[in-house]
Amino acid sequence: MNAPTLHLIDLDNLVGGPWNDDLVDAALEELLRAADHTDGDHVVVAAEAALAKKAFFGLPVSARMLVGRGPDGADTALVEHLPAEHIERRYSRLVIASGDGRFAELAEQVQSLRPMVEVYARPRSISRRLKSVSRWVELAGLAELIRRCRG
Repeated sequence: MNAPTLHLIDLDNLVGGPWNDDLVDAALEELLRAADHTDGDHVVVAAEAALAKKAFFGLPVSARMLVGRGPDGADTALVEHLPAEHIERRYSRLVIASGDGRFAELAEQVQSLRPMVEVYARPRSISRRLKSVSRWVELAGLAELIRRCRG
């Protein structure tokens, strides 16, 4: 049996901010399709409290839900969820759904143990450091959806 993939999802970053709760379903659908999510994968979703209150009840997959508090609270909750050594031993792949630079250190630590990190982010929303330490995929369709909804 193959080891599962761990998906760490920064929901605030993925949908472009906590006020875009109406984009959660479409954003998660695009991400999970692009990242080849399969049954048996482990999903951890973190969001700021206001977004979590609206979004967590309708997630399209089974997930562990973390509520972030304060600036970068969701990022911190995800980064501190599991140590790099545990991720490398237990999972075949680490998918980080965020472009925030806060994830660069975790990605770098995991990559130093075994190249297995993939970052999925909206175009022009991924930090240079995170881009430099991992394989990354632009979620162009998600960026277009956010543009249409804001326009």
